[in-house]
Amino acid sequence: MSTSTQALVSTPTASFAKRKARTLIGWLSESEGALWIAGREITESPDPAHLATCQRARAAVAARTTRRGSA
Repeated sequence: MSTSTQALVSTPTASFAKRKARTLIGWLSESEGALWIAGREITESPDPAHLATCQRARAAVAARTTRRGSA
């Protein structure tokens, strides 16, 4: 049985908590990345421009090469 120690926020977030933040959208799913870009405001459908930005970021991550054995 798992329990969460994080409180559930059921009221709107205070304005001070809505500051700009960074996230690595290339490592998120497209829907989660679009939600981050939209400022975590849920709408019926994500903005196509936000989804396109996430698709480009995910493609850039996928194109990266890994370097192993370097210290």
